[in-house]
Amino acid sequence: MTDKTIIVLATLDTKGRETRYLKERIGEHGDRVIVIDTGVVGTPAADSDITREEVAKEGGTPLAELLKNPTREACAPVMAEGATKIVSRLVKEGKAHGIVSMGGTRARLSRHG
Repeated sequence: MTDKTIIVLATLDTKGRETRYLKERIGEHGDRVIVIDTGVVGTPAADSDITREEVAKEGGTPLAELLKNPTREACAPVMAEGATKIVSRLVKEGKAHGIVSMGGTRARLSRHG
């Protein structure tokens, strides 16, 4: 048992299954996992330790506000900022020893006439 904590940043609306698989594999090696959901739209397909709502709030904009106009340009910087703050804090506190990131930002496409 190595007793390390690995952060898994994932867009759980699109990478939930993969996140569950990775969490199980890491756990088999004796390490703890903190799952951080960086998705915005869609329903999370796995549980997180830190929700997308928490990430958005740390990024400076409530998730409900982002969902009013969920474009890549509006959402990605907020979620990246929030995730960066959370991860930095966990590392500074000695609560994280590694990180894996999966997924991306799914943007709502507008239709032009």
